[in-house]
Amino acid sequence: MNNYKKSRIRESLMHRVELTQENFAFFQIAPNDLLQETILPSYDFHILRPGVVCQECYSFNTYVEAQTTFCESCGGIEDAEETIKRHSEEFLLLFPEVPLTTARIYQWCDGSFSKQRIYRVLRKNYLKVGKTKAVQYQ
Repeated sequence: MNNYKKSRIRESLMHRVELTQENFAFFQIAPNDLLQETILPSYDFHILRPGVVCQECYSFNTYVEAQTTFCESCGGIEDAEETIKRHSEEFLLLFPEVPLTTARIYQWCDGSFSKQRIYRVLRKNYLKVGKTKAVQYQ
């Protein structure tokens, strides 16, 4: 894995790790080490916070209205389709071994987008593998 990919993973982890008592040990690595080391900390889906993150300020203080995602923290605006694509790419980056499905992105975005909208974006931007309930995207 190249350093660019590791830095993108670290960036996603820094914004998505919930600062709960159970997960505080995650940060005992020290923030500077997280940003500079080539070794990634271990993580799984359950310690990362789901939801829609602003592309500009990384805030979870976002909402979706019609075809647009708005950030209440910085005023950032993004097309909803682009938001879904960005979060799908982030999911693939963090969990390359987990199949990309509509249900997983729905859960990753914490239900901010309908499953139908996610399905349309995935179908348009990824290769569909399988049929009916076993559909995955690559």
